[in-house]
Amino acid sequence: MLCKQHKKYKLCFPNLFMIIGITGTAFSGKSSVVDFLVEKGFKHYSVNYFLEEEIQKRGLIITEETMSAIREQINSLNHPGFVGEKLYEKAKIAGGDCIIEPITTIGELEILKAKEDFYLIAVDAESKIRYNRSIEKKDELDVITYDEFLEEENEELLSYDISKQNLGRCIELADFIILNNGSVDELHKEINKIFGEIGTDKKEIKTLSEDEFFLGVAILAGKRSKDPNPKNGSCLVNGFGKIIGIGWNCFPEGCLDNEPLRLKENFVCHSQLNSLLNSPTGSAQGSTMYVGIFPCLECAKGIIQAGVKKIFYLEENELNSSKEAKEILNLAGVKYEQKIPKEDKIELEF
Repeated sequence: MLCKQHKKYKLCFPNLFMIIGITGTAFSGKSSVVDFLVEKGFKHYSVNYFLEEEIQKRGLIITEETMSAIREQINSLNHPGFVGEKLYEKAKIAGGDCIIEPITTIGELEILKAKEDFYLIAVDAESKIRYNRSIEKKDELDVITYDEFLEEENEELLSYDISKQNLGRCIELADFIILNNGSVDELHKEINKIFGEIGTDKKEIKTLSEDEFFLGVAILAGKRSKDPNPKNGSCLVNGFGKIIGIGWNCFPEGCLDNEPLRLKENFVCHSQLNSLLNSPTGSAQGSTMYVGIFPCLECAKGIIQAGVKKIFYLEENELNSSKEAKEILNLAGVKYEQKIPKEDKIELEF
């Protein structure tokens, strides 16, 4: 999850989490998709809940008509995608994987589709199947004919006002479409297939391995360095998987770091040494060090003396002393291993 570029480190910090929007026709199975994702750990942000709160504030009765009217009113008073944008902001503040549903207006969809971490899933089914589902869920007094069902749906499928429902266009613009004519198990398989196509098996992309995480911390620490070449960082981790020290290339404490660069090699304390000095006395015994660039000979000596047992690094050191550093680490029995991240980047948003 780190990207290298011309012997320098680039920590690209995009978002690790995804936000899924759900759209689709009536009784197509949207709620079943939501339930499945919630079971997988997704947080649920409902447009309907948002609108119900707004209706209650106004002292109105909650009906489909008032919800549609309030949604159009809120969007028209602000901008066509206001409701969807507000729910997206809530989701980002909460963090983690989230669902926003239902997405029914083009105004909201345009706002959300501009977000890199947003994917829209549309759920549909054959009209006759959806009609039969509607009969199963409604009281006898609420049952309408099949023709009436289609007539009501046609009103929701198309609108030239981007603040009003336009399910047809939302479905067309979806990243993925599920045709839910079968069983719940078949629906779940389709959802899992979608996550495979995104390349985001949730369990794999959302959980960094320990090595990737600590190596990422080391590269991030290197961003604190004013040393233009290289911006190296280091992260020291004890046997319990806890960070006990972080360091980056810098001048010694109390020395101005605006000295001429010709003095840099003589003045700079390397990140590996700083992470050792920043850790509690004696705590480095048996620890693991994560570092962007392989240690030089002098740092290798300090690593051995501190009791570090293993080093993970991202890039080889071009200094001549690197070969000697490996020789002395081998003599001391300190293991080292180059780590090649599986992904291109880790994303961090504020």
